[in-house]
Amino acid sequence: MSPALALGYSVFFKSLDKGFIEQVGPTGIGRLTFRISKVTKGLQSGYIHSYLTLMVAGIVLLLIV
Repeated sequence: MSPALALGYSVFFKSLDKGFIEQVGPTGIGRLTFRISKVTKGLQSGYIHSYLTLMVAGIVLLLIV
């Protein structure tokens, strides 16, 4: 393998593509979504009045800001 190909594979493919870009891109987004869903799962009570209260509070916040 030529030195240019070896450098391209070891530096750009291994560190950038498999390292940084994958952690920020698909893998990072997947992990973030999983963590957010674990936190928001605790907010679910199953009662309609709780959901209605949160929706009204959200609409009020949107109108104020």
